[in-house]
Amino acid sequence: MGNPIPEIGEMSPNEKLALMERLWDSMSDSGELTEPPPWHFDELSKRENEWKDRQRCSQDWETAKDEIRSKLR
Repeated sequence: MGNPIPEIGEMSPNEKLALMERLWDSMSDSGELTEPPPWHFDELSKRENEWKDRQRCSQDWETAKDEIRSKLR
C-alpha cells in the first residue's frame, strides 16, 4: 500500500489535510462514494431553517443605523 500513514495525532494540520485529499480523490476516482447519510440532510435542513429565522429578524443597514442613533439621543 504505498506510504505508511503515521498516527493521526502525530500529523500536522497540513499533513492531515493532504491525507483527507488523498482519501477523497481515491474514493471519487473509484466510485466508492455513496449517498450522504440521513443525518446530513437533517443537519442541512436545520441550518437552512436557522438561516431563514435570522433573515426574518434582519434589517437593512440604514434602518439599523437610524435605530442606533435614536437610542443614543
